[in-house]
Amino acid sequence: MIWGVLALILMDWTRVSRRLGFLVAFAVIGVLFRELMRRVSERDRWYAGLIWLAACGFGVDWSGLQFMVGAFLAGAIMDSHWFDQKQMDALRHHLRLVASWTFDHRPQFMWSPLSWYSCQRVVLCR
Repeated sequence: MIWGVLALILMDWTRVSRRLGFLVAFAVIGVLFRELMRRVSERDRWYAGLIWLAACGFGVDWSGLQFMVGAFLAGAIMDSHWFDQKQMDALRHHLRLVASWTFDHRPQFMWSPLSWYSCQRVVLCR
């Protein structure tokens, strides 16, 4: 019992209050975002979705969480039927072509950058 009380005393209440504030704001704004997505055209949903993704990333970063939590929450609120599947596949394909080598998580063994880049292109351009 005493350890539970000590844990409550030692908590960083500023961080806890920011996280709770973000979760409450996310719940309210999430409902409004879903309503907005139902009303706008499919072409405008792409822009709104990217803005929503960035806003969630900044919100969770402000609250002290990792930004990928924001990416997950942003995607969890959106429905896939709001977007054309062919365009979604094209977006995924182009992001993999452009950004995958930028983050360069290649293994640290005897591969030259050119051979690693060539291997990635063969795998990704199936």
